[in-house]
Amino acid sequence: MVDIVVERKDIHKSMKVVLILFLLVILAGFQWGKVKPLYTYYNLTYGARSLSMGNAFTALANDLTAVYRNPAGIAELDGPQLFVNYRRDKLRYDYQPENEPGSLYPQEYTYEFTSNLKNFDFLSIAAPVYFWDIKWNFALSYYRYIPYRFEAQALGRLTTTRNGETEFEDTRLTMQGSSGIDVLGFTSAFYLAKYLYFGATLQWFFNSGEITYNWSTRDAPYSQTYTEKIQGRNLVLGLLFKLSKDFIVGLNYHTKVSGTLDSQYLYEDITQPEEPTSVSTLADVIIPAQLSAGIAVRPYRYLLLTFDYSVIYWDDATLSNYYWWEEDLQFPVRNDFSFSQKDNVNYRLGIELNFPIKTSTLFLRGGWFSDGQLFVDAADRPIKIKGFSLGIGVDISSMFQLDIGYMKQNATWNETAYINNQNTVGTDYSNKIFSISFTFGFGKKKI
Repeated sequence: MVDIVVERKDIHKSMKVVLILFLLVILAGFQWGKVKPLYTYYNLTYGARSLSMGNAFTALANDLTAVYRNPAGIAELDGPQLFVNYRRDKLRYDYQPENEPGSLYPQEYTYEFTSNLKNFDFLSIAAPVYFWDIKWNFALSYYRYIPYRFEAQALGRLTTTRNGETEFEDTRLTMQGSSGIDVLGFTSAFYLAKYLYFGATLQWFFNSGEITYNWSTRDAPYSQTYTEKIQGRNLVLGLLFKLSKDFIVGLNYHTKVSGTLDSQYLYEDITQPEEPTSVSTLADVIIPAQLSAGIAVRPYRYLLLTFDYSVIYWDDATLSNYYWWEEDLQFPVRNDFSFSQKDNVNYRLGIELNFPIKTSTLFLRGGWFSDGQLFVDAADRPIKIKGFSLGIGVDISSMFQLDIGYMKQNATWNETAYINNQNTVGTDYSNKIFSISFTFGFGKKKI
């Protein structure tokens, strides 16, 4: 049996916290009518430390990427802090060769796509403030929610054999993007009660992304440009239960919201540049809720283990009034047509070893993950991307920490075939992600 003793001073402080929470909820009620966020994928991987631990970060949440992963983690900051992250993606996927030997003229279709993305995707500053005898930690963050700054190319080749001669029909695509849909995050976190921390982030969407597709086909070269902008807000809520210094439970919840997508489309025939076609739309979007739960355990002084489970309820996601489609589409739209979507579940594991070296600490990290994606295969089954991650970090001093992370993602699934849409063809996907984080602190972090 455990006796719990609560002092009068603690009760008085708890009443203040409850009153402030009540006022925040009332104020939020006036704002929810204007909540309009939107995203086209959700496996966002901010920060080298989280990345290198397989993104099993809900219960750890001990750098400023917690404003997205679990805002309650900000409550443990003891002094001002600045965080910057750089990320680079190198993605590739290929259709396995599709053959149609039974036709009059045997045909084979191949397709390959490569993409590179380089950007500073996360910047955050945080500091503690004492108000009404309560220590509040506040953070102001900027992060890229939907990147458009891709450099990509694709080649689709249809090979036909006629009377012993081989003909090639190529479709080439280059993609060039800029900026993206960005977020300003306003975060507050504090001790809610003994062993219990609470945090909330208001995500304010701004900026617009533009991406141009340049096509080279047998008929004529042409280009398509999409410029898209999101306006709106939503809430990210987090809790940390620090049951002991060696066992932490974390919960994180992204609210379900409704919003709009402002999209402009420009079509240009390269052979007739004086006659471009431009249309625009303001679509209605419903984005579902997302829930994450995690555990962090330290079985040994120099060893940390983390586990995450998360689910996103994509059955609720819809896109309405999108350009010329009269019916509601399921969101997100892939390849400009509606497709089925199912709730997705992610499983993630992380490990961290720390080695004190004189006045510094060396961290070695690893992770494994199985992430559900926002699209399905030809059999209407959610696609799973699996892989591993590695990383290293060094706490050079109380004022500076450097973290480096690497992640390899892999998946194989069946797509609808190109030559005969009654058949399917395999697709191989891989992505290599590199991330480097810089943390500048003016106080120690306790975890």
